[in-house]
Amino acid sequence: MPALSRVREQLGLFWESALPEQQAALQRFLTTSPTVQNPNNSIIPPADEARTRLDYAKKLQEKIRKTLNNPRWRFKATHVATLFVMPIDSLREMANTGLNPNYYEHINAECALDMVADLVTFFISGLSRDSDDDDDDDGMSLSESRRKRPRKAERSSNGNSSAGASSVVTNTPSVQRNPGTRRKYEATKCRDRGKQCIFLGTANPQVCHILPWCWNATEINNRRTTQLLLTMALFGKREWHRLLASAVGASDYAWNMIAVNSQLRTWWGKGYWGVKCMSIEPVSGGPKYKVTLQFHWMPERSQLPRNRWISIELGDGQKMLDDLTTWNGNPGDQLRDGGLVAACNPSSCQPLLSGHVSHVLLDEKKDAENMKDMLDLQWALIRVASLAGAAEVPDSPYDSDDDSDYGVTEAVHGSSDVEKWLEGTAIATSSREQPKDTTDG
Repeated sequence: MPALSRVREQLGLFWESALPEQQAALQRFLTTSPTVQNPNNSIIPPADEARTRLDYAKKLQEKIRKTLNNPRWRFKATHVATLFVMPIDSLREMANTGLNPNYYEHINAECALDMVADLVTFFISGLSRDSDDDDDDDGMSLSESRRKRPRKAERSSNGNSSAGASSVVTNTPSVQRNPGTRRKYEATKCRDRGKQCIFLGTANPQVCHILPWCWNATEINNRRTTQLLLTMALFGKREWHRLLASAVGASDYAWNMIAVNSQLRTWWGKGYWGVKCMSIEPVSGGPKYKVTLQFHWMPERSQLPRNRWISIELGDGQKMLDDLTTWNGNPGDQLRDGGLVAACNPSSCQPLLSGHVSHVLLDEKKDAENMKDMLDLQWALIRVASLAGAAEVPDSPYDSDDDSDYGVTEAVHGSSDVEKWLEGTAIATSSREQPKDTTDG
């Protein structure tokens, strides 16, 4: 940190040559008190807690090895990231029982942990695909906006481009596509809550879904989400089925939306930042409820794959935390080519920092509670993705050239992840594929 005398010297030199607008900006910067609460320990657990979690992980690993009769079984990076993020009481119970502690059926812990990789991929890919059609199509339904856009060439069953081929190629039972539309009035309700970006105060914000709308945009995606409910339960007992999988469009409501500026919206789709729900409280003198949000820049993710093996005994778990050294939002230590990831409030000219607090007002208590549930699951998944590593936007089960009405491809023949989800076999396969070496056991 430079000495105060040096800062005063620089300030004097700047003031003498600055334009009036620059002088006014500096005055706003110096006289604005930012609303920031301490963000420490929100992403990386404190050292004592991290050691406790790793001890539970060792206990759970031994229990899983005995259950599978496989002394070489070990965790993958996504497993360990989940153990760092999930509620510690649930982790303790899972380490003692070997079962998913928050699911109504007796599901083995390793089955639930294996499916976290699918859930995180579904989440990150959904953020990148969940484009803001509400802002782009001037209030038209998806079907109407679809007719305006030229269609891409669709793939036939042999993989070649064909304008006349079906856009859905799958060996699974056919699923009727629901031709419904986005709830434009819900997006309008979200924008009208403040008519500005909730973090930067800029005009003309875009609507940003907290959890991807494409999770239940179609019947087939609704089925995928239903099959992932058991692994969502690792992060807490909530009404996930009602909120996310009870119907097509189940989460396309204003309680699953926030309004942010266009650049933040782009970076949201890349997983560069996340939101933590701090509290819900009634507004004095009125029927509304206030949801307090805390903004967080996320660390730059490792390019190592999420499915890499982790040796708890050799310290790989702690190394996952120690390697988080470069953070989005901090221009001083970013190494990314192609520009910085950071933002400033144009009114105060102060940087948008991790810990920045904003508020959203909702009319109904139930809507506020629903928003908290959406935020809590988002916050868990974005941290798991950041801790586990892998590419910024991994290949997703709905990546293809199909220009879907819903921003996702319904199904692609040969996609193993899709077939696992549709056939319900994901929980029975990947955990048995273990390394042949015996380094840790």
